[in-house]
Amino acid sequence: MFAAVWTRTLRQFRFAIVGLGVALALLVYPNYTAARAVIAAGVAQLAESLRFLAEPVAIDTVPGYVTFRVMSLILPAMASVWAILAGSRLVRGEEERGWLDVVLSTPRSRTRVLSEKLAALVLALLLMALLLSLGVLAGQAGAGEPLAYGRALLAALNVSLLALTFGSVALLLSQLLSSRAAAGCTATLLAAAFLADSTGRTVRGASWLGQLSPLHYYNTNKPLIAGYPAEPGAAAILVGLCLVLVGGSLLLFARRDVGGAALVTLPQRRQRPHRSNATTLARSWRTIWVRAISLRALRAQAGPAVWWTLVTAAFASWSTLLVPTLREPIQRLIRDSPVFAELFASRGVNTDTDFLAGAAFQFLPGALAAFALVQAAYWPEDLNSGRLEVVFSTPRSRIRLLLERFLAVLIVTLLSPLAIWMAILASARVADLAVGADDLAAACLTIVPLELLTAALVYALAGRIPYGAVVGVTGAVLAVSFLADFLQEAFDLPEWLSSLSVFHHYGNPIIDGPAWGPATAMLGIAAALLALAAAQFRRANLTR
Repeated sequence: MFAAVWTRTLRQFRFAIVGLGVALALLVYPNYTAARAVIAAGVAQLAESLRFLAEPVAIDTVPGYVTFRVMSLILPAMASVWAILAGSRLVRGEEERGWLDVVLSTPRSRTRVLSEKLAALVLALLLMALLLSLGVLAGQAGAGEPLAYGRALLAALNVSLLALTFGSVALLLSQLLSSRAAAGCTATLLAAAFLADSTGRTVRGASWLGQLSPLHYYNTNKPLIAGYPAEPGAAAILVGLCLVLVGGSLLLFARRDVGGAALVTLPQRRQRPHRSNATTLARSWRTIWVRAISLRALRAQAGPAVWWTLVTAAFASWSTLLVPTLREPIQRLIRDSPVFAELFASRGVNTDTDFLAGAAFQFLPGALAAFALVQAAYWPEDLNSGRLEVVFSTPRSRIRLLLERFLAVLIVTLLSPLAIWMAILASARVADLAVGADDLAAACLTIVPLELLTAALVYALAGRIPYGAVVGVTGAVLAVSFLADFLQEAFDLPEWLSSLSVFHHYGNPIIDGPAWGPATAMLGIAAALLALAAAQFRRANLTR
């Protein structure tokens, strides 16, 4: 059907291109429309206190505020996370499914195959940049600003260039590691790059540390701000870094075995002594991880789960430690500005719990719901890759197989909020915040129904539509649901519309207490979706 590798790869990215591109555009637009009111309230004072997030440049202008608010960190981080996932699976993902053997059997060199896949990744990021630039233009029109087509496109291309940089890192690491390990290591490097850039910007004498981060060269250019000097050299450094990483990936991919690592360690080269089948089976039975499907799945998912939990817990802990720094500037702004007083009237900022609710728990439900999506996505991936035929030869029913796999997801979705609760509680004690452990536990515990509902939706869609479509549809549902709740006040959305969001029903349990009714309803919906998944999987033909 597809005569070229790049067209087939680009088709696999179609849901991500539309979904992520539109999501980025929707995040830009409300910040433009709300910019003038926020600037009039004296946001410049607060921006100086948040210098660790981004450098406040021309913060008293609409382009400067939008650059500081979303273009400096939020949008590039979202685009980079997708590029990391795509880059780590660009060739290693198809190797793990056994599909790459067919592609390499055609009269195409390995270098050409990887080059075409890279071209598809670059084109996907360019299309996302185009959608983002349209969102910037719509925001400029909504804010009454002059339309700057060139600046909007340059700002979007700058986001895509940074995303391509981290995607190239993931691609290089995937030549040495599995796709999941490569994605986890690159995500850790992304977090380290942010910390290095933030430290270099805020700590005296540490500017050299920021120059080690790709985010530093990304933030050197601020195309949306008229009159801000352009630095083509910074963009050239990112381009050069991409070329070096891509060149290394091409060299390693051309020389390594399919399914193997590019670098083989000395212990791997040693000839292992031959073992009989009986000895191998005996050793297997002594290994606890092969005694149940749930344990085997739990072991396979443990690495990415641990990395995701550590990064999320670090973010929550860091947000908690910042509360004492943010308390005085925000309270002063609310006291001196009627606009900010009205904006925070429904939330309140009188206690440490109020600040913690806005600093950490505004984003934690979305992050953990995305975590549940990633964990549950192993199921449709295995269905599409043909890994279950051998499992079906064992005396286990299909329903038991599905439920055991879901049990592995249930375990990690319970442990992750527990680890985050402990991290926040420890940070609150270090920062001397008056926050109750019971309130924190309730806020973390009531995220679990959101996670299980997300995972059950993945299982219900699996087997009916391809793996990429399952992830795309579920991710789009989460993104729209999160934006509907997050942007309710900015757009003055009707109550009935925001009530369709699962994040709206999560509420604000750290302040108002847990909403057990909606939480129970979400658990009931998750159980119904899981029952639907079991019913259709029981009769599904895996070859379809």
